[in-house]
Amino acid sequence: MEIADQLKALEAEKKALAAREKELKELAKEQKAAAQKLEQLVKASEYETPKALVEALIEHYGITFRGRKKGSGAKKADGAPRRRRTKVTAELRDAIKNEVAGGTSMNKVAKAREISYSVIAKICKGDYDKV
Repeated sequence: MEIADQLKALEAEKKALAAREKELKELAKEQKAAAQKLEQLVKASEYETPKALVEALIEHYGITFRGRKKGSGAKKADGAPRRRRTKVTAELRDAIKNEVAGGTSMNKVAKAREISYSVIAKICKGDYDKV
């Protein structure tokens, strides 16, 4: 009886795989047709390269991109550069611990020293005591 159940499950898996294969073949056919359409568009445009066509379209339609550009460095969503990774030294650790112990909030210390709050919290928790 157990073998019969396994055979039924196997048949169901075969049907699901056949359906998935059919979907993927249709998607591949659509992608191929789209690629051919793009090739025809580039040839009909009489631009020297596809890049030249894209640049002309971007300029003509005023398209702007929000993504990262090559060589622009890491930036936050608001365009400001990200903080550099902080090298926690024994002196820095002790100074931060003294500031927080003196009554300054961890948030104010983080902003004043331009170190992430999580690093300040780890220092106060003792994660950097071995440094």
